[in-house]
Amino acid sequence: KAVELCAMARTEEWLKKSGYSVEDTHDARPYDFLAKKDGCQLFVEVKGTIGDFCDSIVMTKNEVELHRERKGSTALFLVSQIQLQRNEDPPKAIGGFLEEHIGWDIDSWHNVPIAFQVSRRK
Repeated sequence: KAVELCAMARTEEWLKKSGYSVEDTHDARPYDFLAKKDGCQLFVEVKGTIGDFCDSIVMTKNEVELHRERKGSTALFLVSQIQLQRNEDPPKAIGGFLEEHIGWDIDSWHNVPIAFQVSRRK
C-alpha cells in the first residue's frame, strides 16, 4: 500500500506541476486520476514498484477496457525504484523514478490474460 501511495503522490505532483487539475478517483473508477487541462480530460493509471524498471504491469479487466475505449485520452504513469522503509510502522515509501506515457496506446504493449473467472454452470 505504501508503494502505491508513493507512486500516486509522485504522479499527482507531476500532473499539477504540468498544469493539470487533478481529481483522485482510484476508489470509485477504473483509473487513478482524472486530470484536466485546457478543456481536455486525461484518464490516468498509476503503477509503482520497488524494482529497478517496470516493463510489465497487472491491470484489471475494467482498466484494460477503459484504456482501449478512451485511447488517446489516457495515460500510464510508472514509478520504479521506490524505496520502501520497512523499519517504520507502518512502512513508508519514498523516492522513485517517474516515467509518463501520455496518450498511452495499450495495444502497443503485449496483452496476455493471466487469470480467468470460473463459475459453476447454472
